[in-house]
Amino acid sequence: MPDRQEYIERIKHKVDEWNNELNRLEQVASQSGDNREFFDSLKPELEEVLEEMEERVEALRDSAPEQGEEIRAALDQGWHRLSKDLAGLCDRIYPGN
Repeated sequence: MPDRQEYIERIKHKVDEWNNELNRLEQVASQSGDNREFFDSLKPELEEVLEEMEERVEALRDSAPEQGEEIRAALDQGWHRLSKDLAGLCDRIYPGN
């Protein structure tokens, strides 16, 4: 398992990637009415999860080492949820990819 700082940096980097992916998907979805409506219905929830992830990264950074495992578990849950949600959104906007 990576050390605490490596883990924080890895999660922070992934959150940045997800933010970029969300922006890219918004641009693609804006070119299609059906996809735009679908994207708009999911965007607030995805943004909320991203914001929660950013807050948890900061909490982990500021926490005592003994509190870190609980925060890591929450981050891992958010990681898996967001990965799944973005994959579903990509499948909808880019069918067959």
